Amino acid sequence: GNCLVKNNFVAQTAQYYKSAGGMGGSYQVDNFGNVGVECVNNVVQDIPGGAALGWAGTNCKINNNEIVNAGKYMSDYGAIYFGRSTSYFNMEVAHNFLHNFNNVYCGLYNDDAYSGANWHHNVCVDMYQPCIQAPGLNTKYMYNVTVNCAKTGSVGSRKSYGNTVIT
Repeated sequence: GNCLVKNNFVAQTAQYYKSAGGMGGSYQVDNFGNVGVECVNNVVQDIPGGAALGWAGTNCKINNNEIVNAGKYMSDYGAIYFGRSTSYFNMEVAHNFLHNFNNVYCGLYNDDAYSGANWHHNVCVDMYQPCIQAPGLNTKYMYNVTVNCAKTGSVGSRKSYGNTVIT
């Protein structure tokens, strides 16, 4: 816990393993996960494979990052991705700038009832789909901006129990 990932430039990963991503720890499944990770002020560019950023867990933050040209080989994944866990809480994804994706790759992806995330004030520009939100418990998706995206995004809760906020 209490890990700081700050001021890094990561580019051109997945040269041999096409589904490799950028930076991240555990991003899915109910396991030990991460506690207190902060991923801030990073630039992740030309990531053809998996998630550019993904640190799922409790009390984690992914803030003020820039992601450029991600997901060239992926169609069902997100530049910032979390999925398949209802046991984490207090995850913040805020003030990130995602742009210039040239396929059906998604910007912000909360998959398979991932719970406890607060997605806010992110900007998605020039991509097919800015977000896919399939949240679980206590998830908020608010005040995010999309510009020049082919789709507006998709929303469909899998386990919201009435306490998920999407605006």
